[in-house]
Amino acid sequence: MRLVTLLLLIFILIFSDSNSQSFSGDFIEATSFPGNVISINNDWSVLQNPAGLVFQQNPVLGLTYSNKYMLSELGTSILMTTIPMRFGTIGSSICYFGTHSYNESLLTLAFSKTLFDRFNIGIKMNYHKKYVETFKEKSFAISGEIGLVFTPSKSVIFGLHIVNPTASGYNSVYEEKLNSVIKAGISYFRNESFTLTGQVDWYNYEKIEYAFETKYYPVNRMEVRAGFRLPHYTGYMFGTEIKLSRYTIDTGFEIHPVLGISSSISLLITIGEHENE
Repeated sequence: MRLVTLLLLIFILIFSDSNSQSFSGDFIEATSFPGNVISINNDWSVLQNPAGLVFQQNPVLGLTYSNKYMLSELGTSILMTTIPMRFGTIGSSICYFGTHSYNESLLTLAFSKTLFDRFNIGIKMNYHKKYVETFKEKSFAISGEIGLVFTPSKSVIFGLHIVNPTASGYNSVYEEKLNSVIKAGISYFRNESFTLTGQVDWYNYEKIEYAFETKYYPVNRMEVRAGFRLPHYTGYMFGTEIKLSRYTIDTGFEIHPVLGISSSISLLITIGEHENE
């Protein structure tokens, strides 16, 4: 059974055409939002572009679970929190992917602050850990991230996110490297009812991908989104978000033409003072 699990993971890596070497990098909205999140200042910025943390007005606690292709072996669980402070905003998350025989975990700590008017910066430190029971191997890695967000107007946001600029890798005998990624994106907001986002991802200074997403707000406190990624099309991604007072519920889905359906569900809880919309 353990060997079957490892072979299954290899099969998924081949056919999903994913750039990520770590499944624990597929966080909130990953199955319904094709990675173009670096120019969006949402409540989950601690898992994405850390520069977006500074826009968080209240402390939040979030939990999410995502599942790849309806397989329990490919599940990711995440617990995260964000706390605004006088000197800036801090955030942290704990992530776990896999099973007893193969698993990855990730611990993050992020900080964001406004440097100039409409210009924010964020940094994040990551501790990666991987375990493969078949080879009796435990390995770890430490990586960093830098994020920038610029808001020239209320309707436009620019984002830049640099992941693992030092090209860090695991301390295993295989010297496995983590991906180094440069992401640049722009989001356009129209009348508080429509958002259009585009992003370019440059993986390991070699491979370039493009991501597009649109969000629509049919009623107050509700969001519907859809997107896709090029040139490696992996199916349509879509999701919805509903806000109920202090609670926000999010669901997402991805339909892969070969591997099937992936899904995610998350709960966000606003703690302390809550501002009504």
